[in-house]
Amino acid sequence: MLNYCKECGLKLEDSDQMFCQNCGKPLTKNVTIVKSESIKPLEKNSLDKTTPKVAQKVEQKEKIEEKKVITILRKYYYVFFLIGASISLIALLTPASWFQRMYAGVPIEYSYYWMFGTQTYYWWQDGVSTYIWADIDSSVYYSSLFSALILAAISIALIVLTVQMLKRKKEIAQKRITACAILMLITPIVWVILMQVFYSQYMTDLNYWAVYQAGFGVIGPILGSILLIIGLCIKNIDTIKERILQR
Repeated sequence: MLNYCKECGLKLEDSDQMFCQNCGKPLTKNVTIVKSESIKPLEKNSLDKTTPKVAQKVEQKEKIEEKKVITILRKYYYVFFLIGASISLIALLTPASWFQRMYAGVPIEYSYYWMFGTQTYYWWQDGVSTYIWADIDSSVYYSSLFSALILAAISIALIVLTVQMLKRKKEIAQKRITACAILMLITPIVWVILMQVFYSQYMTDLNYWAVYQAGFGVIGPILGSILLIIGLCIKNIDTIKERILQR
């Protein structure tokens, strides 16, 4: 800022003063006065004209991406059937329920039940460890073995039906796969109920599932059935959409 006006020589009282009080000339360098007439007003809704176009492009891209994902899922829907069947088969090789008791971070007693009717039991006492591999009680054995056989048969049948579906025998195979998905979901649930009933009423008055925890042998078939249902929904997504729209 200047201390004197260059035009009239008036001494300035305020160093931050922008204009001379005497002659009205600007006191700073590079100061330009812009006339209000030269300023063009912004067009109303100038942004509104471009925003819908950008939004439309974004929506179109999202729709294209969704269609690509749906197309890929439709093409490979049978993968859900194969994975579901594989999980169910693998689950039969793992314990369906288990119990473990720890002492000072070391397991001193544990027990595992397999759905096909086998039990392992281990305990440690007075420095001696005992390990037993034996069949479970006969009252539970046959029902448990029957459940395991059903799951094994369903899993193998699913693989065969998936191959049939890929060979254009879609309608027959789809109905059978739906039945397999329902059986695969129900069978482990029935086994859970049977174990509770047998052990709580007919054997030791034990609340079985308060002591034992569910293993992958039970959880696996349930996950497999969920994958089957997802695969069926993906395959019939157009039919499902039409029914929803009709409502």
